[in-house]
Amino acid sequence: MKYENFENTADVILEEKTTKELVADLYDILRENVVPIIAILSVSIIITIYYLNTAENIYRSTTLLKIEEMGGGGLFGDKDLGGFQTQTSKSISDRILFLESFAFRDRVSEALHDTLTKSTFSFGFPLLSRAEEEGAEPKILNRRQIRSKLRVVTVEQRDGLSAIEISVEGKEFNELSLISNLYANEYIEYLNEVSKQDLKSLKKFLEFEIENKTAQLKANEAETQEFLIENGIIDVNSYFSNLFSQIYALEKSQVELNFEIASTQRNLDSLEVYMKTVDNETLALVETELNRTSLLEIQKQINTLKIQEEFDLILAEDDEVREQLKEKYAPRLKILNRLRDKQLDESVNNLTVNSYLDKKELTIRIIESKNQLDQARLRKAFFEEQYEKLSEQINNFQTVNARLNELQRQRGSIDKLYGLLVEKYQETEILERTRIGSGYILDPGWERRAPVRPDKLKIFVFGISIGFILSFGFAFIRSFFDKSIKSPEIIDKKGASLLAWIPSMEVHTKEAKNRLDKIVLENPKATASESFKALRTRIHFARLDAENFQTILITSSIPSEGKTTVAVNLAASFAQTEKKVLLLDCDLRKPRIHNAFGVDKQPGLTDYLFGNATLEEIEHPTTMSNFNFIASGTIPPNPSEILGSKQMQEVLETLKKRYDLVVIDSPPFVAVTDSEILFNITDGAVLVARANTTPIDLMMKTYTQLYSINHNKLLGAVLNDFSAKSSYGSYYSYYYYYAKSEK
Repeated sequence: MKYENFENTADVILEEKTTKELVADLYDILRENVVPIIAILSVSIIITIYYLNTAENIYRSTTLLKIEEMGGGGLFGDKDLGGFQTQTSKSISDRILFLESFAFRDRVSEALHDTLTKSTFSFGFPLLSRAEEEGAEPKILNRRQIRSKLRVVTVEQRDGLSAIEISVEGKEFNELSLISNLYANEYIEYLNEVSKQDLKSLKKFLEFEIENKTAQLKANEAETQEFLIENGIIDVNSYFSNLFSQIYALEKSQVELNFEIASTQRNLDSLEVYMKTVDNETLALVETELNRTSLLEIQKQINTLKIQEEFDLILAEDDEVREQLKEKYAPRLKILNRLRDKQLDESVNNLTVNSYLDKKELTIRIIESKNQLDQARLRKAFFEEQYEKLSEQINNFQTVNARLNELQRQRGSIDKLYGLLVEKYQETEILERTRIGSGYILDPGWERRAPVRPDKLKIFVFGISIGFILSFGFAFIRSFFDKSIKSPEIIDKKGASLLAWIPSMEVHTKEAKNRLDKIVLENPKATASESFKALRTRIHFARLDAENFQTILITSSIPSEGKTTVAVNLAASFAQTEKKVLLLDCDLRKPRIHNAFGVDKQPGLTDYLFGNATLEEIEHPTTMSNFNFIASGTIPPNPSEILGSKQMQEVLETLKKRYDLVVIDSPPFVAVTDSEILFNITDGAVLVARANTTPIDLMMKTYTQLYSINHNKLLGAVLNDFSAKSSYGSYYSYYYYYAKSEK
């Protein structure tokens, strides 16, 4: 059989449930706790509605302030003045810190106090005013109090942008809007003041720097002029160009003179050779005449004057100057040439008095060639001397030019910076006369007048959600801690043999309770009556030795599990099969069978055991001729000893002879030992448990003990007072089917 090895399966773990079974369990939990769920949910809804009706609306005014950082390509950007800026760039976090500071709140509180005291508004100021006495007219707070109230203002950055949100919450939107916008305007005004102050500081700085650079320019100009004068330079470019022009002219003249000297020398040599062939003595006389002091002096003056003229003509810049130079030297040269010619004529006459005519001509040519050669050599020597002087001037000029370039570079740098400073000074003067700031209001927040709290829809949904959470939480927690038997499957899955389950029956009065105890007699077609018939059938087939099966013990784990009801109706069910049945009340502590039939408990079993009554006197008939019962009798002080006595065994043997079946009602098994004593002297036992009352662990403990004492006598368990309507599937269908047939 399925339960033959119960000792190994009594503590088995529940099998894994299917999704359908889990849904069924969830449904059962909710149905069992429908009343507390509805109650908790109703309380949550009522509290939520009450809060929504009594809560005050809270508004929020948010002013969006745009911040523009100075620098970075602007008028006073990093490219200006080597990175100089009129205002130090601040990060948004620094600005927020300043807006939340005590100093700025004090500034705003002063502005608010002045605005509120000097202006008339058509709205109230619940945040910035206070009534000194109840019912009195509210008065505006003083500056210190307003500053303290401004702690409610929040300043945050807008989504990582260079914009700041200034928000304040309260009961009057117009008041909040006034605070947030005044807060923003005061900050803008502060930025303007800082900008103006920065411009003034910049202007002073620029004025000082301009004066400094002007002084540096003057000093550089004076130093340059002094240097030029010291080195005899008026125009550097002309001076340098003139030097190279002179060098070029001298080099050219030297080349020409070399050619002239060479040519004249060859011509003179030819004349002298020819003269030697004609008259060698005349040649010697020519040399003597040419070396006369007077002639040499005149020729030297002529050569010197011509060389000077030629050199001046080389240095002349234009033709006009050259003409002037020629006019200057022409008279003197004319006089000297006349004197020289006179001296030459005398010399030639002296040499050629007695000479032939051709010797005279040759002599003149020799004298002229020698004069020309001497003049060329003098010019060459003079030009070489001037060339060396010019070369020395050029070498000196490189050093002078380096210093001059250095002075010019200094002047250029100072002049460039001076121009930039003047430009910035002019820009600063323009900006100083205009309104400049780095912030302005993007959105004053006047349009968002809807309350931000309470959000009635969210609060209502939240309240209902809390209600559902609390109610369902209560149901699940209650179900978790409630270890009572919820359905027949639990008993079956624990390994116990479930004979049947008895449906719940409503009881409103004591009379109804008594009728319920004998429902098989009162209403044989009821659903509960059919359940007892099913129990009777399963008990009948639970024992193979039906001939020796005459006594059935009905017991339970704890009190109030419906043992008496099961015993009465089970006995009546067996009586309906034409068996002669006796119901015996062996609960000698709290007997109930006599109440079910409306009789006195005395005389009863104990009275018979003590010899105070006969068996016929304690047997009570019922509405069925083959169904009798015996009450408990007088309550004894020692029920266990009486039930375990030899006389009790003799009574059972006697009753077996008089009846086909004896159904025995007994006390709870766990509370006292009476049921265990009766279990040992009866043929079989049924363990009764009440749904939603009997703890499953306690029921299984009792079942295990009975099984360990004598498993052949333990017929199985019965689940009493099980609500089929609150269950699922086949149970509900079964209940609905029989309930419909009952009607």
